[in-house]
Amino acid sequence: MAKTTYALFPDWVFTGDITLTPEIEKGIQEDLDSLDKGVKHNTTFGYTTLKEVPLTGNLRKLQLLVGSYFIDAIKVKHKPALERQVEVVEPTIVGVKPGHSLPVMLERNRWYNGCVWLQTTNKGSGLYMENFTGKRYSDPPGIQDYTHFEPGKQWKYCFWPAHIPAGFTPNASMINTELFHCTFTAFPNPKK
Repeated sequence: MAKTTYALFPDWVFTGDITLTPEIEKGIQEDLDSLDKGVKHNTTFGYTTLKEVPLTGNLRKLQLLVGSYFIDAIKVKHKPALERQVEVVEPTIVGVKPGHSLPVMLERNRWYNGCVWLQTTNKGSGLYMENFTGKRYSDPPGIQDYTHFEPGKQWKYCFWPAHIPAGFTPNASMINTELFHCTFTAFPNPKK
C-alpha cells in the first residue's frame, strides 16, 4: 500500500449553476436578442461578439457575477490567488448554430477560461477539453482520459485552466447554443 498519495501539477476544473431571478434571466435573453451587427461577428460555426466591444446592460452584470462565482470557486484550491488582482478578460457571447461546433481553442497568457451556458438544450453544445501533452502517448490506452466532456445546461458555469485546449461539441439541437465566454488573469495586487 502507498505511504503517501498526492496529485502532481493538478489542473482544477470548477462547475456549478448560477442562480438568477426570472427577471434577470429575461433581461439577459432580451440583451442577447438585441445584439446588433456592429457587435456580432458571423463565423462558420455561428457568431461571437467582438472582444473590442464591451458588454453592456444585463450582459455586463452577468460578467461581474461570473467574476464573483470564479473567486468563490478558486478559494478552495488556489488560495494565494486571492491576494492578487483577479480580472475577467475579453468577455464575449458565442453562438453555435445547429449542426456546428466550436473548434479547439487555446488562450495564451491567461490563467483560466470560463463559460456559462445561456441557451441550450440536452442536445446542445457541450465543452470538451483535450490533453495534447506527452502524457497522451506515454500512458497505456484506457487508463487515463485524454479528452474530457462537460455537458451543457442552461445557467451552468465551468471554469478550466487556460492552457488546456478546449472547444464545444456539435450542436445537435434545433436552436443556437449561446454561451458567455471569458478568460481570467491574476496579476500581483498593486495595493501591496
